Parts: sequence; structure tokens; C-alpha cells
Amino acid sequence: MVYRRQQRRGTDTQMHPTYEKILSTAIDVLIEQGFDRFNVNDVLERAEVSRGTLYHHFGDVDALIESALAASYGGELLTNHQAILELVERCKTPTEFRRELQRLLGRLVALSSGVRLRRVHTIALCQTRPDLAEAVRSEQDAVTQAWVDLIERGQEKGFVRRDVDPRVGAAVIQGVGISRIVEDVATDPLNDAAWAKLTFDIMDAMLFVKG
Repeated sequence: MVYRRQQRRGTDTQMHPTYEKILSTAIDVLIEQGFDRFNVNDVLERAEVSRGTLYHHFGDVDALIESALAASYGGELLTNHQAILELVERCKTPTEFRRELQRLLGRLVALSSGVRLRRVHTIALCQTRPDLAEAVRSEQDAVTQAWVDLIERGQEKGFVRRDVDPRVGAAVIQGVGISRIVEDVATDPLNDAAWAKLTFDIMDAMLFVKG
């Protein structure tokens, strides 16, 4: 899913290869440098485009940064959820599903604190940037739907309790993930293994059929 801020650009450049190249480069720079240290000159140099070309496709630097923030917001999460959906399909029993999901969570929680901080920062910026808020809302809806699909498919296969509301379950799971930002600023934060166990224990108690 790609964020396109139409209001700030006079020319429709959707899906243009140069647009995609600039956006992809901006996402890389954003991940490396963070929002506060984002250097548009690095984007221009790496993408091998002029400032005029950037303005043609994005309108201004603010629109480029917001596009990169929105596009990166849900991408990693959706990739992780796709891996979990594939796991649901290949597991044959609730016990196997719980075991494989626990292993997968051990890998999924190993995101850098910078990634989590960028997500929270993006959400905060949405309070004053309506265009960004609209784009992030679209990304978030897609992420939430991925979790809903996971729970519903798990219910169909008998892995997830039937009395669980998929939408409520999706909200709780995502809330657990975003809450780790609190631990990131603690004096002695939980490590990845402890956080993976906590996440699994919550999902285990709330969702899973035992057996």
C-alpha cells in the first residue's frame, strides 16, 4: 500500500517509476536516520533525481516525509501477519499451531526500538497532519484486517476459541505490541525473549483452543 498525497501535487504521478524510486529511497533514509535527522539531500543523491523532480512528484519535502512515514508504517506488520497466516494454513492441530506460533513470535518481537519509536512518532504526528492521518488510517485498517483474518481462519480450523470476537482480539494483540514502547524507556527493560513469552501468554489465555 502506497501513500500518495494528491492535494500537494498538481500532476497525477501515481505508480510512476520515478515516484516509486524516490519513495523507496526516502523510506530507506527514514529508517536509517529517523524522522528528526531525515536529510532530503541523501534521498536526491541516492535516487539520482533533482529537487525539481522530487517537487514534481511530491509537491514538497514535508509531503515526501509523510509519504515515507505512512508507507513504512504498515509494511513490516503486514509482512509478519502474512507469515502467521501461512503458519495457520500448514498446522494440523491446535497444539502444533500454538508451538509454531510461539517460535514465530520469538522472531517477530526482535524489532529495533527505533522501529517502534517511529511508529509511535507517526501516530503522534497524525494529530496535526490530516493527510498523514488519512494515509496511516488506511494502513492501520489493513493491519487490523490481517489480524481479524488470522483469528477467523484459526476459528475455522478449530485453533482459536469460537467465543472470541475477531475484531476485539485484533485490537488486544496490536495493543500488546505497541505497548512495548513503554518498556523501551524503562531502566531495565524486558528483553526480546521475555517480551515474546509475555505476548504468547496473553494470546494463549485469550485465543487458543487447548489440545
